Amino acid sequence: MVKKIIVLGILLAMTFSLSSCTFDNLAAYRAAARATLVTYAESKGQENYTPENWTLIQGHVATGVEVINNATDKVGVRSARDAAKHQIGIVPRRDSKMEREWGYSECGDFALSISVEQTTLQQGENFVVNIELRNLSGNELEIARYFLFYPSIPSVSWIIDRVPPPLPTFEVFEKAGSIFQTLNLDSYYELDSGIFQLQVNAMFFVNWQQPSDPESESIPWQKPSDAQQINIISNTIVLTVQ
Repeated sequence: MVKKIIVLGILLAMTFSLSSCTFDNLAAYRAAARATLVTYAESKGQENYTPENWTLIQGHVATGVEVINNATDKVGVRSARDAAKHQIGIVPRRDSKMEREWGYSECGDFALSISVEQTTLQQGENFVVNIELRNLSGNELEIARYFLFYPSIPSVSWIIDRVPPPLPTFEVFEKAGSIFQTLNLDSYYELDSGIFQLQVNAMFFVNWQQPSDPESESIPWQKPSDAQQINIISNTIVLTVQ
């Protein structure tokens, strides 16, 4: 009887020891996963992202850490860590040195930037994008354009039919100046719930000489052969529609 009690005691002690070891191992595994996730996010470099997208990365880290902490086994920990790393990895980076330093996407002598007041929206909510196009050429320019700015969400089609006017509009683009515009995007898109990548395209011409007498039928309103078409795409903003 004494031997049975001793053996039972040894078995109980081994069971408790194994449970404690398993718990300690899982806790250490969680800690390693959290450290890996944080290190991965930091390695992306805050300077490589817009403020909105860096905030999005920090949100993915926080969510990943929470799921890791609630995981009940190593498989769950790994899954949470890898899912969070995937979400961080698909957040758009700034595309150029100009964009990294100033929040602009650059194209030779011009730079284009967009911003929004909030990146999380309710379905059907009115939202706007603020646009700035900068002249970095060092010269005052006269530009010709039809529609200067075009919003772009690659996965969604416009709900309007935007027909260009028959003649372009000419305007002076001041040296080191900026052109600002605000677009009401709910006029262009009906967004269901989901995550969307928003950009704005700018399209205009330089070296397009304005006719001295635009009313004269003898002057053809055709794009001169030496007119240079400029196409530039802004930085990317990730929108979440709930």
